Amino acid sequence: MTSIPSSPSADSISSSARSTPPPPPQSLQRWTLCNGTGFETRDVPFIHYFLDRFPGDRWFSRLAAPIASYMMANSLNAPVLHHATICVSALLASNDPFSQPVPAPACIERYFEHKQKALQLARHHLETDDICASLAVAIVFLLISEKSNPTTRRVHMHGLKSVLQHLQVQLSDEGNKDLSPNLTPLYWLSWCMGVRFDVSLAIIGVDPILDPLPLTTDYESHNRTWITHICGPTMPADEIEFAVLLCTVRMFLHRAFHIAAMARKYRTSPGYAPRHEAKIQRLCHQLDQDLDTWMARRLTQQNLFEVYGPPNEESISFLNYPPVPVLRSQRQNLMTEYHFAKLYVSFLSVPEVGPGPPELGRFEHALEICRNLVAVKIDPRWNHFLAEYAKLFEMFLCCLAFGGTDYYPEESRGVIKLIEDVSKVDCRISVQDVFHRWVQHCPGLPPISLEKFPWIASADGFCADTFFDGQTDS
Repeated sequence: MTSIPSSPSADSISSSARSTPPPPPQSLQRWTLCNGTGFETRDVPFIHYFLDRFPGDRWFSRLAAPIASYMMANSLNAPVLHHATICVSALLASNDPFSQPVPAPACIERYFEHKQKALQLARHHLETDDICASLAVAIVFLLISEKSNPTTRRVHMHGLKSVLQHLQVQLSDEGNKDLSPNLTPLYWLSWCMGVRFDVSLAIIGVDPILDPLPLTTDYESHNRTWITHICGPTMPADEIEFAVLLCTVRMFLHRAFHIAAMARKYRTSPGYAPRHEAKIQRLCHQLDQDLDTWMARRLTQQNLFEVYGPPNEESISFLNYPPVPVLRSQRQNLMTEYHFAKLYVSFLSVPEVGPGPPELGRFEHALEICRNLVAVKIDPRWNHFLAEYAKLFEMFLCCLAFGGTDYYPEESRGVIKLIEDVSKVDCRISVQDVFHRWVQHCPGLPPISLEKFPWIASADGFCADTFFDGQTDS
């Protein structure tokens, strides 16, 4: 068998290996084993963990349980998905201080074993041109397993893009009557999960990889169809529609980061011309209009503003602003992403510090983000995997919108305190590093001034000698 490099990935295939594809590693038989399942006995705890704990992810609401069951059922007939699923489950379990099915060393052992098998099988699928929807989901799970390695995650993302493009050709072949009934739902599930990780990579500091999609009736119809197929007829209609909304707002964010990548390329180019800026403004205007249209829909409002009760005495508020009403936390997360998209587009269109023109609504969007972020409890087991740095970037934009000492000093100081608290606990970076990292994400934004944001200097980890050196006029 061809040796596997120390940091293999789904599409990092050596040229020497292409001529003689290795056979797939020994995998599970498809029949039921003596323990009553289709899985090895030592893997059963991780299967239960995946089914029980996957719904704990804050991004999936009640849809996570049927999605987890659907993927587990498909993994019985798809070895690459089987190994990728247990790989992720074992990794998540190893970091779970409350519900580990086995001791952490055993979790790590199973994680590495299944990860290697998943990578071998993924490589075999690619080398033999055996492209299937289960492979796409498996690559998404391998993305989760590379939480601390952005370079490898980027390589996996390129592999996912290639697989999705191949599957799209299969789906567009109307004469093909041999397509698996699971192809369409697994394709769209992979695309939606891939977009989430593509946004995460873009926040860390690289351009998005997957192609952006426009908002069309077909887009939402496709999402509604695959979600209904996976979740079954018993899933309430409002949960289905909420999932469609979630897929749509993620698509908006994905488009915003594509616009940012283009704006960064144009505005830093020696050949930057008015026609380039006109294109940036046209795309920003179109995305902003799509967001407004999406929010104005009656269905959207019904799903987002369902209030379960007034704030209780333990509700957390941002500064002296009223705490948010008691909503389903998933609704709050969805609204936060909507405000995030609106705020980010405004800085791409008008790259200046402060609330900007009133029609941008920056202060209102920033305030709602801060109120929601302090109110929503985040499951720490999933925070590093699916929300890496996202909160910090949202808070950074809020800080820019509040404008420092020139506009809203109390709000600016409050959000910098939030950044300091989150960065130390979740990401272990300083407030200064947050500003250095993300000023480039707002192409054309002038350097951040300590006169406007003096609270940065009083935060832990501040170094005056490097603060200004770390900023470049993007």
